[in-house]
Amino acid sequence: MFLLAGGGTGGHFFPALALGRFLKEKGHEVTLVASSRGPERSVRTELPVLHLEARPFSLSPKGFFEFLLSAYRSYRKLEQAVPGAEAVVSFGGYASTAASLYALKKGIPLFLHEQNAVPSRSSRLFRRFARVTFVAFERAKSFFPEAVRVGLPLRKEAKKRYAKKEARRLLGLPEEATVVLVLGGSQGALFLNELTLKLARHLPFTFLLVTGRSHYERFRKAPPSVKALPFLEETGLLYSAADVAVSRAGAGACAELSYHGVPTLFIPYPYAVYDHQYHNAKELELLGGALVLRQQEATPKKVLKALETLLSDRSLYSERIKRFCDGKADERMYAYLTAEGGL
Repeated sequence: MFLLAGGGTGGHFFPALALGRFLKEKGHEVTLVASSRGPERSVRTELPVLHLEARPFSLSPKGFFEFLLSAYRSYRKLEQAVPGAEAVVSFGGYASTAASLYALKKGIPLFLHEQNAVPSRSSRLFRRFARVTFVAFERAKSFFPEAVRVGLPLRKEAKKRYAKKEARRLLGLPEEATVVLVLGGSQGALFLNELTLKLARHLPFTFLLVTGRSHYERFRKAPPSVKALPFLEETGLLYSAADVAVSRAGAGACAELSYHGVPTLFIPYPYAVYDHQYHNAKELELLGGALVLRQQEATPKKVLKALETLLSDRSLYSERIKRFCDGKADERMYAYLTAEGGL
């Protein structure tokens, strides 16, 4: 049985879920390990999920003590609930520490998947114990030369493609409009929500704004040119409807936008650990499929100019952004898991 751990944000949990479904289709037992604090609490899945009361790492004395205590309690819960795992795949996030410790204590194979261009603290800590370290971004190999770049596992909801006309009909969008998709990550982004309202006052575009659940009530009564949604698990529908996108640069958003070939202006979250969102976005910009603006530079005027640039040669940007993600990460990982894990 595989234990797949990742939670705290959708960026950690969704790749674990995607790989878990692939492994189940191959006939393997799978249990997902997630945080009880993150957005994964509301995700519907057919796989068993163990939610742990895990806390993020902190350097403050109180925060570090709470992290250690939660890691110990999570490990004990994990040991009691899943005594017979044969391998652990850790995707990072709050819940992954306990699962990685479980693998070391049990002497079973540990595999890591680092989603971002700049590795997390947990990946740096456990990489020396891993059979294989997988990465999604080429830049991550400058930190982990031994790593294997496989891409990011994508959920079926993210990979599903619709005809543009059908996607717009289902979402209630004008068929002939220029549609700008605005994504703030699994929890939304207040800055991007407010920026969208500013842009909508002056631009002849239709905006498809995913506000995040916590921000939806504030933005649901947007101008007529803005279609606001709190969240949508069927993300393939969003990408299929869009001409271009404005997005944060979490690993999941980068991979899904790439898979669907949506030219994107990335405005990375400025407070991400190790500034990893900026480096995620730059890798897609270097491929020629995206543009990047720092948040402090992202004035309506500069955002409009970037969108016009993307739309002026949309087909070329679309083809180039597709180079980052082909949607076959789960297949590549499975080959290593069965060979190196002996399963």
